[in-house]
Amino acid sequence: MRRKLLTLLSGLLLLGATTVAHAEVKAGSFGLTPFVGGFLFDGAQHLEMMPMYGIRAGYNFTENFGFEGVFNYVRTEPTAARYVIPGQGKSNVYNYRGELLYHFMPKSRFVPFLAAGYGAQTIDPENVASDTHGAFSAGGGFKYFFTDSIALRGDVRDLVINKMATLADQTKKQTVNNVEYGLGIYFQFGGEKPAPAPVAAPAPPPPPAPAPAPVKKEVVAPAPPPPPAPTSKISVTPATITRGQAATLAWSSENTTDCTVEPGGAVQTQNSISVTPTADTTYTLTCNGPGGRTTSTTNLTVQAPPPEKVCIVLGVQFDTNKAVVKPKYHDEIKKAADFLTKYDFVTGVIDGYTDNVGTYKYNQKLSQKRAEAVRTYLIEKFGIKADRLTAKGHSYDNPVASNDTAAGRAKNRRIEANFECVIQK
Repeated sequence: MRRKLLTLLSGLLLLGATTVAHAEVKAGSFGLTPFVGGFLFDGAQHLEMMPMYGIRAGYNFTENFGFEGVFNYVRTEPTAARYVIPGQGKSNVYNYRGELLYHFMPKSRFVPFLAAGYGAQTIDPENVASDTHGAFSAGGGFKYFFTDSIALRGDVRDLVINKMATLADQTKKQTVNNVEYGLGIYFQFGGEKPAPAPVAAPAPPPPPAPAPAPVKKEVVAPAPPPPPAPTSKISVTPATITRGQAATLAWSSENTTDCTVEPGGAVQTQNSISVTPTADTTYTLTCNGPGGRTTSTTNLTVQAPPPEKVCIVLGVQFDTNKAVVKPKYHDEIKKAADFLTKYDFVTGVIDGYTDNVGTYKYNQKLSQKRAEAVRTYLIEKFGIKADRLTAKGHSYDNPVASNDTAAGRAKNRRIEANFECVIQK
């Protein structure tokens, strides 16, 4: 696909080289292009190629370089029934990005260009959660001007989309390529106008006769007035903070050349900064000027923070029909173990849950096993006393997400554990 794109761009450059020179792309101009075309999805996405509708809006910084924002819309459907997720209907696909353009022959009626940019693609199937991923774009096209402000425009882009989930398998992530091509009308507004042809200036009149030299008189300048006295002021907002918080220190001065703030150092004659002292602080502003020195002060009170309430919540998820703690949750469980070790008087209940696949009775046993697995891991791995932990299964009661989707069922196969909170001073 990329080889075909390069072949097309080479043909456009050759065609542009044979056209009559004519200044068309203007520096400082704005452009607007409504367009229609087609959109080809990667085979791994299992989506039909469909018509595409969109709009481009941009600005030409120079005759060669410009920038555009692009948005287009495609409504499509799966290529075959076996790729349809249960409950899925047709999909709305939105592509939006920013692109840099380089015009090769901006003074020609036919102007080929290259484009590259970055944005995102959102696939929003009916009755299924939408999926958004970043997308790099590269390609090119042409503008053929009928007038100074209207042109026929064609574009081809290759979109490289990272970690896109296919509709057939929402758990599988891969890089895919899409191709979009379109034709539209380009409207150009404003821009630099060519400089008018120079007009010959009329011959200058003959110079006047020289005037007699004036008689110089000695003038005594009056003594300059004394420089004004400098003034300054400094303030802090708020005047009282809790340790760890920030306050704004602001100051200003008049008739000064340099200032310092202590504690601190040299500063501008007027400015504001954020300060975070750990104790009560007096800030002194000293400024110098041609008329002398000025000093002003302000005080910031720092209070000790109140006691902190410390809590921890444990969350673990499981594979379907499994009660084995996956390695990726070991660090999460260790955080809970460290909390229980530090506060050895804290107790808690470990609650196990399942999705709704299977009978309630079977899931009751499975949820109990999951709770016991986490409890046993805390006891055997970290030495937490058994009488501090209680395991309880709840089958598929209290779901946190819909059991109608794979993503929702995965969230419901979980462990929740809320331990007692403690006050830390």
